[in-house]
Amino acid sequence: MFETVDGHDGMILGLKAVGKSCAEVIATYQKVMKSLKREPRYELFVKALLHHYPIDEVKECFHHCPGLSEIQIDNLAKK
Repeated sequence: MFETVDGHDGMILGLKAVGKSCAEVIATYQKVMKSLKREPRYELFVKALLHHYPIDEVKECFHHCPGLSEIQIDNLAKK
């Protein structure tokens, strides 16, 4: 499920459908990956987040979260 952008996208779509904010989606993703004992795939995750949330909101949420810098997020948005 978390090997592709589409796999991440499905989880985000479901959480957004029940009213979760970008920050709540990130927190849920981290909890899921921890429970699966897997390293978060932040590049794939951010690409999927950008399908559903504005880039400024994604950057703000990651400002408090380790994983990617604003420059890396900008570069992912261009791909």
